[in-house]
Amino acid sequence: MNNLLLENKIASFDYNIADKIFTASENLSTILQLDENDVLNFETIKLLVENNNKGQLKKALIESFNKDFFYLSINFFTKKKLLKYFEVGGRILYDTDKKPTVLTGLIKDVTKQHNLEIALQDNEERYRILADFMPQFVWMSDKEGNLHYFNKAVFDYTGFTYEQLMEGAGWLKIIHPDDKEENIRKWMNAIETGNLFLFEHRFKHKNGDYRWQLSRAVPQKNEKGEIITWIGTSTDIDDIKKEDLQKNNFIKIASHELKTPVSTIKGYTQILAKGYENSEDITLITSLNVINNQVDKLNTLIGDLLDLTKIELGSLPLTKEVFTIQELIKDCLKDLSSVYPTKIFIEEVQSKEILIEADKNRIYQVLANLITNAIKYSLTDNRVTISAKEQNNNLVLSIQDFGIGIEKSEQENIFKQFYRVPGLSEKTFPGFGIGLYIVADIVARHGGKINLESEINEGSTFFIILPLNNSSKNES
Repeated sequence: MNNLLLENKIASFDYNIADKIFTASENLSTILQLDENDVLNFETIKLLVENNNKGQLKKALIESFNKDFFYLSINFFTKKKLLKYFEVGGRILYDTDKKPTVLTGLIKDVTKQHNLEIALQDNEERYRILADFMPQFVWMSDKEGNLHYFNKAVFDYTGFTYEQLMEGAGWLKIIHPDDKEENIRKWMNAIETGNLFLFEHRFKHKNGDYRWQLSRAVPQKNEKGEIITWIGTSTDIDDIKKEDLQKNNFIKIASHELKTPVSTIKGYTQILAKGYENSEDITLITSLNVINNQVDKLNTLIGDLLDLTKIELGSLPLTKEVFTIQELIKDCLKDLSSVYPTKIFIEEVQSKEILIEADKNRIYQVLANLITNAIKYSLTDNRVTISAKEQNNNLVLSIQDFGIGIEKSEQENIFKQFYRVPGLSEKTFPGFGIGLYIVADIVARHGGKINLESEINEGSTFFIILPLNNSSKNES
């Protein structure tokens, strides 16, 4: 027990009031940093306390007669000229006549904790000063999600005072009306789950204009892993959003303008190919086939660019119908076999029909994109395996190649817009890096998920998981 008290820098004491006899645990002298020649008694301790805490000991003792206990926080310079902080607590014992007889209690050295609290307060003050010089908005909330701190940039931008932001709807006053509901939903989800808060929304400037902001908040936890506060920032991305809008408008206009001439070229190429299908001019026939294939690729690219624009605007349409996945896979492989006659497609599809309610053309687009990618990145192996099965009321599709594979560090990024895996030759693997972005969006719009497993030089497998709702379940 004595070792435990010493480790925690706690000492016990008793003072017999009538006899003025003071006893204490052996470690009290050590905790108080007394000299060897110092007499450990009540007067010695009283003098130490009174040096820096005039009247506090007497006041605490007087109050204890009414409460049966006493507590005080004190500090004093030890004989070694060190400023130490202590907490003293105890109670008074009484005899049968209700006369005080013994003062008993504990004294604890809390210097380390006190200095840590001071350091934390200093750090917080420095953080607040630093935050006020940042152009980004900085804000904090308690663990329940109630915002209670904003840096100077928030007040400069909104024109509101701290009191105005805290009353009524508070922070939501500056959120664009169209963004409020989703803002609240995402914020409450973060508070309930402890996950990162990330959201793009518009803040109202004091002049009445709205500007786009990217807000991000992370939880701060104690040593037990419990969330104690949230720290968030909001960064102005309005210029970036406007540039994206201009880019999307350009892509949309350019894509629409290209469709007519490309369709015309495609039409005349087919007319020429039909007219000369029995020609012995091999060069002409080969050239027409090359033109036709290149026009098909251009059409696919134009379609992807239009889809990208629709995704950005949140208007990519889905027209759902019930169909069998086996039929769709066969149609897709038939079309691709004519384009890639040397490739070997291995089907591992269960014989029982799997009915799914989805946008048939969009799921075809997903399959065609992933299979084409599998072919593209398989330089020495012609095999591509396509699997389909029903599992836990989900359709699980997988497309496996045995090609170059993808680095672990790059696997999370390949579904991002315009992302190209670094180090791959664009001459060998051409493209804009939007195919997988569109695939992921189509899958997500169907309520599904897409995953990837890949090893360098061993190949890649893409897994698509799509829900099978009640109307598309297999008949038993």
